[in-house]
Formats: sequence, structure tokens, C-alpha cells
Amino acid sequence: MYAIRMKRRQPPSYGVDRNIRWLTRRRDALLKRLRRVGPFVSGSLVLIARTCGNSAHCHCSRGDKHVSTYLSYAVKAKTKMVYIPVDLEKDVRRWSKDYRQLKAWMREICDLQRRIIRNHVGERARRKDR
Repeated sequence: MYAIRMKRRQPPSYGVDRNIRWLTRRRDALLKRLRRVGPFVSGSLVLIARTCGNSAHCHCSRGDKHVSTYLSYAVKAKTKMVYIPVDLEKDVRRWSKDYRQLKAWMREICDLQRRIIRNHVGERARRKDR
């Protein structure tokens, strides 16, 4: 009994170059956005309601507590908090939002880079088989 071995036929590489170009353009556009990023801060804003030391004469002793804004962040798996003054609250919210956007862009750039590498390796293998 004989076995016939046929060379596996590779699918045509119609959009590979175009795909790499699109991925590169998308990556470059995201890198351009990164250059325009202003101040940012990691962490989340949290509201904490507390009673003060004047509890005998203050409204917080009757249930209407004082609300303060804090920036919560982790250092070596421990949660830290920093008080945010009222006049800085709006800016810190924007900085925190910008940080989350920055992280999303960086994840997308990393994904695009992996796809570019994967496509490049596949393209080189196809050229070698020719």
C-alpha cells in the first residue's frame, strides 16, 4: 500500500500586507494620542462619610455625616488613600479618567504590536515556501 503525500496548499495572502499596514497605522495613531496626554493619576475616587471630633455639638452626631473625597490606590498590595480638597476634586477626577484611558490605549497598542509580529512571522514563512 502506498501513501501519496501532497504538498499542503497555502491560502493566498491577499490582505496580509494591507493588514500589517492597517495595524501599523492604527498603532501610530494611538502613539500620537499618547504624546498629547496631560497629567494623570492612578487610583479611584471614593466618598467617605465620617463623624467629626465635635460630635456633641455637630449635625454629624445626629446622622448627617461629613462627606469627604479620597483618592484610593494600591502600593504593594495595600490600599492607600489621600484626601482630595474640594477645589482639586474636579481636576483629580479628570486625571483619574485620563489614566484609565491611557491604560486602555496602551493595552490596544500592545495587542496591535502582537498582531503585527504574528502577521510578519506568517508572511516570512509564506515567502520562504515560495
